[in-house]
Amino acid sequence: AVCIISPTPIIGKNLIYFNSAHGNSSPIIAVNTNATGDITLKDNETSNSGVQWSIPRGGSYIHTLLLYRDLLYNVNWNGTINCLYPYSGKEIYNAKLGNAKSFIASPVASDGRIYIVDEEGTVYIIKDGSTFNLVAEIPMKDICMTAPAITDGMIFFRTQHYLYAVGKK
Repeated sequence: AVCIISPTPIIGKNLIYFNSAHGNSSPIIAVNTNATGDITLKDNETSNSGVQWSIPRGGSYIHTLLLYRDLLYNVNWNGTINCLYPYSGKEIYNAKLGNAKSFIASPVASDGRIYIVDEEGTVYIIKDGSTFNLVAEIPMKDICMTAPAITDGMIFFRTQHYLYAVGKK
């Protein structure tokens, strides 16, 4: 059996955001929620009546985009994080996280912080906003291939051998 992994589209700001690195290109595309008909972009076209904006290269192979507090975050397999304006696709910043070999878990956010975990089990916490601000790097020292899960007052990290629950007492 063949398993093809792809990022989940997300909806917000009256747009549907698609992200992919499969095929000949690796686009990020923002489609209007009221788009109808054939909205396929023509060669060298980055928008049309149904597509608000698109970036032809830079999409992620596995990671789902994160739309949080009026900014769009894209994490790639090599730890590059791009912060974009969700209405225009204009890049706000591009930064590199750590020295890990790969990142496959999608980013999550809560309370003004974005949590990104690399495959070697290091948690990177960045402050949301238009400037890259790495708050902490926390090594869990175990393989981690899943996104953290957030619930009221608690965040869970699942590694190959452990389940960590972090929260206030």
